Amino acid sequence: MKAVDFTSPRKAILKDVDEPKPGSSDVIVKVAVCAICGSDIPLYLHTQKGWNTSIIPGHEVTGKIVEAGENVRNFDVGDRVVVYAGIPCGKCYYCRQGQTNYCSTMMDQRMIGFTLNGGYAEYLKASEKQLFKLPKEISFEDGSLLLDPIGVAVEGLKRIRVDKHSKVAVYGCGTIGIGTMLTLQVEYGLKEIFAVEISDYRRRIVEDLGIDTINPKEKNATEEIIEATGGMGVDLAIDATGNSQAEINALKTVRKLGRVLFLGENYGEISLSPSHLFIANGLTLAGSRYFPQTALKEHTEILLRAKQKFGKINTHEFTLEQVTEALELFVNKDCIRPLLKPEMA
Repeated sequence: MKAVDFTSPRKAILKDVDEPKPGSSDVIVKVAVCAICGSDIPLYLHTQKGWNTSIIPGHEVTGKIVEAGENVRNFDVGDRVVVYAGIPCGKCYYCRQGQTNYCSTMMDQRMIGFTLNGGYAEYLKASEKQLFKLPKEISFEDGSLLLDPIGVAVEGLKRIRVDKHSKVAVYGCGTIGIGTMLTLQVEYGLKEIFAVEISDYRRRIVEDLGIDTINPKEKNATEEIIEATGGMGVDLAIDATGNSQAEINALKTVRKLGRVLFLGENYGEISLSPSHLFIANGLTLAGSRYFPQTALKEHTEILLRAKQKFGKINTHEFTLEQVTEALELFVNKDCIRPLLKPEMA
């Protein structure tokens, strides 16, 4: 089969590899869609420490089952499925609590696209434990939105208090940022959202959703937001960039007793004053990673209420042969979410 190989920094080639074979509790999924995610970019650039470059990337996958192992009980050949990125151990404290996104071993050992071969390929081997049946009224393209764009947003917002009267600032208008803003609109009925983004392309998409945007290259976003809220600041600030300065700005943007949510991955460090932020100003800071597998049903219900809106996140489609073009578009922020479609002519 054809699969993508990140052979060297900023170089992706298509190569022929053996088709995967299912174990007794596995299935083989013919990949219909694999979305490009921001967490794929460090792999493409070869800046992700410890990543095995022989692994096929890609972790946001939908497709159709074409083969099933003998012990697969709840899925059949022909089923249309969404693939949860990890295989939870099912035994640790967090798995027993239903918090599979915090499984003690999954993230380091059993994640497609990172430690297991992923979806930048024609076929993918997945455990039955990873599968969720895609309702017939949802396309493969829209079905991929149930994963990171809706899933990360929904889970993150559960970690922090939000109501329909909240004023919110969102730093970053990529997949997670826009997914979060749409979830705030659809699930919470929010009207007052400020979006901070340097990309002209992404700001235009957000403005079409009726959301005010600020270009931080032209204006001081923190000052603009505080002024627009009568000098107080917003109730909730969300960072969806993983950029250290954006995280600091989010902390500066909220009012006293406000809340801050970090959704962007950042393995660096930031400097802050606990006494000033958390004692004198009473701020609440939370982070969130991925989502529990059981939440996919809830994500489906949210998508069906606003499928056309959420569909705006998927902005481009490419064949596997065009993977470098897709990745470069993402790196340059001239898209929101490109989809790789192995079968696309």
